[in-house]
Amino acid sequence: MQVLIVPNGIEHDGAGFDKVVKLSELDSLSQSVTVLEINNILDTVPNRDELLKVLLSKLRYGGRIILNGTDIDNVTQALVSRAINIEEASQRLYDGRMSCSSANAMIEKLTSFGIKITKVKFNQFDYMIVAERSKPNG
Repeated sequence: MQVLIVPNGIEHDGAGFDKVVKLSELDSLSQSVTVLEINNILDTVPNRDELLKVLLSKLRYGGRIILNGTDIDNVTQALVSRAINIEEASQRLYDGRMSCSSANAMIEKLTSFGIKITKVKFNQFDYMIVAERSKPNG
């Protein structure tokens, strides 16, 4: 089952996914998710480590997690080099967010939970991390 996690109050048509689940409905998910996609959510909650643990517990062994987010390192680098102004940087970093993260910090967090990183891509200020929940003893 391919699942997209969306923030509360956000609607998504579900195209390309078997199920769309709001953050408030995570308990409804079984532990057999094969692909879990999370778009710009982890920085919008007060305790992203706890949320990440819950999300990973829903992912079956061998399943993939796809994390998309804004990379604070790329935004600040663009700001310092004057490729963007302070207003654009502020909008990218603080619009509805409680924290900011970098792709490197997310990679470290995922690997600390035993998740294997399989792909990392950058698109200007955004990152996409694809990772796999390792099978026990494998």
